[in-house]
Amino acid sequence: MIKVKFLDSNQGYYVKFRRVQNNVVKIIGDGIPKNTSGFKTYTENDVQLGDFSDYTTIYSIEADGIKFSNDGSVEPTKTVTIGIEWEDDDNIHKARPNQVNVSVSRNGVITKEILAQDNWTKTYTLKLSDDYFLVDGDEVDGYTKSKSSNTLIYSYIEVDPVPSTEERLEDLEAAVCELYEMLGGE
Repeated sequence: MIKVKFLDSNQGYYVKFRRVQNNVVKIIGDGIPKNTSGFKTYTENDVQLGDFSDYTTIYSIEADGIKFSNDGSVEPTKTVTIGIEWEDDDNIHKARPNQVNVSVSRNGVITKEILAQDNWTKTYTLKLSDDYFLVDGDEVDGYTKSKSSNTLIYSYIEVDPVPSTEERLEDLEAAVCELYEMLGGE
């Protein structure tokens, strides 16, 4: 472990430290501030090991620490949009929910809500190294579900309308008349 002190603070943080590339270093530890003032490294006895005062750009924030660069570079990213399409004649049957939970994978499965108020889309900015793909979404009553790339497609299932009470009585009356005639009635 070494101690890191940011140039605008006297507080030391005991961390693991490594050079990732010529212009990128990583500080690994808990509670490291997102400080862009540059820093110096020290032994536990406050003997200076290195001067990184020109490492003032946050290259990336990771689960176990922060990477800094000294040339202004940041980790390359990609933008991915996941969405939902509805094949239901513009919700003519008023059957759509207000939200659908979608399971996506970003180096592991996570679940996110996609909302009607967001036009059924969600956009993520990810590291180029992130493995990202749409996995699945909620079942929605009255719809079948399919998938195309990063889009879930919900298609409305047409259901035969339930006859009204009047229509059912007319059908019953016709059946009774037919039965009556079959039995020889006049």
